[in-house]
Amino acid sequence: NRVRNNQVTEEDFKLLNNRYQPGFTPPEEEKYITLSTHNNKANAINATELEKLSGKMRVFNGTVTGDFSDKALPTDMNLELKEGAQVMFIKNDSGGERKYFNGKLATIKTISADEIIVVVNSSDEELKVEKETWRNVRYSYHKETDRIEEEELGSFTQYPIRLAWAITIHKSQGLTFEKAIIDAGASFAAGQVYVALSRCTSLHGMILLSKLYPSAVATDQRVIAFAQKEAASEALQQLLQKEQQHFLASGLIKVFNWRKITAAIIEFGELIPGKKLPDVKAAISLQFSLLNKAQQQSLIAEKFQLQLEQILKQVQHTGDMAILEDRVTKGITYFIKALYEEILKPLRQHIASLQYASKVRKYVTELCSIEGFLTQQLQKIMQASYGDIIFCKEPGIYKEYLAVINLPAIDATSKKNTPVKRNSQAESLVLFKEGKSISEIAIRRQLTESTVSGHLSMFVKTGEINILELLTQETIDIILPVVKEVGGNAVSPIKEILGEDFSYADIRIVLNHWRLLQDKKVNA
Repeated sequence: NRVRNNQVTEEDFKLLNNRYQPGFTPPEEEKYITLSTHNNKANAINATELEKLSGKMRVFNGTVTGDFSDKALPTDMNLELKEGAQVMFIKNDSGGERKYFNGKLATIKTISADEIIVVVNSSDEELKVEKETWRNVRYSYHKETDRIEEEELGSFTQYPIRLAWAITIHKSQGLTFEKAIIDAGASFAAGQVYVALSRCTSLHGMILLSKLYPSAVATDQRVIAFAQKEAASEALQQLLQKEQQHFLASGLIKVFNWRKITAAIIEFGELIPGKKLPDVKAAISLQFSLLNKAQQQSLIAEKFQLQLEQILKQVQHTGDMAILEDRVTKGITYFIKALYEEILKPLRQHIASLQYASKVRKYVTELCSIEGFLTQQLQKIMQASYGDIIFCKEPGIYKEYLAVINLPAIDATSKKNTPVKRNSQAESLVLFKEGKSISEIAIRRQLTESTVSGHLSMFVKTGEINILELLTQETIDIILPVVKEVGGNAVSPIKEILGEDFSYADIRIVLNHWRLLQDKKVNA
């Protein structure tokens, strides 16, 4: 801690430098790891130690699908290993047994073309190493669900280990070692020496290849300033409780914020100009009416939020929840009815009126996105909570709205109020089997057509939907050869070859059709 806070004494330096052994060569059975300041040093040590081993070199090739940068690879694409090599796990065990974790050291006992057996350094336990997959994920805001969603751009699959006679101090952050050789003589970053020293579980297991001097123990001034301001544990506990109450209160108040709802109706108005709608005047009139209702509701919501702030202050002071439960329950009843009856229901009727209109597909899709967002807001109000308190304890009161907006019923007996999850893909399949088109399903379920296509493509692979029910034979004949050429592992490379004439949804459908054919061959 004194190294961390730039308060190292002369006695501290003496104690640390007692571990200085410049010519130290670790006995093979001791299993030390060297922490170096630079990548080239660590790589050189690993290459030298690997070369010393007399066994046969094995190379294990990783695989990349989609977009995964070479610079982001957690271990070597082509992993060179020998029996007796010291390795480190670079990922937590994703299996249920949790046999290893990121930073755990092991030694390769036996190795073959398709199997690696290691012995854990700290316990002599034998483990069979299985391949793991790292995902390259892009996050984006999804307006319809009002959530951050993830999209997998690519993945990297390889054994979750790397040579570990040496690693950089930077990559050692967050790890701990019983025996470590610290080569920090060329430290260049503030806090680097502290990071290296704090990786060791004891002084006895620490070896310094260079002496430590005050000039080497550099600590960022921001860290020092933070340390000086650290409060006592009792004060931190009080602050934590206070902030927890603040978090719960702000979360409840936020449920009744109408700004996004009003913004969604304004967005509706921006969709109308230039669209060839059957009745443009009716659309404009509806948007004006909905905006007026939303603004009136917003004023009421603002007043309600102010009331909640005062009630929550009383609750935090007295602990009496009765007034809070009563006021919020009444507020929920009012706002659910107002949002549905005055805004969501008329918008749904407008969307339904365009079901058979021509040249309005994009307009309807964008409207469905707005409607989906409003539905999510309705659900948030219905599921409002304050800590363990769930306000909608009698969901029967909201039965009408639960049925109309197709929301899962609330289980009042569950402490976490977990909604009963529905199989979204299966619902799309049922509607499709009933004769509904993709566009009709999208409108009915408040989803985009591409999402519905994605749902249905899954059942092409299971054989529940014939591909010809979704695509023409001509389209299949163009896409399928490209799928076979690329290998059928990812959509993006196929899309790059085919260009803009074919959608991602079409490619996924053919891709799943091809996978079904492959499965039939294997099982034949």
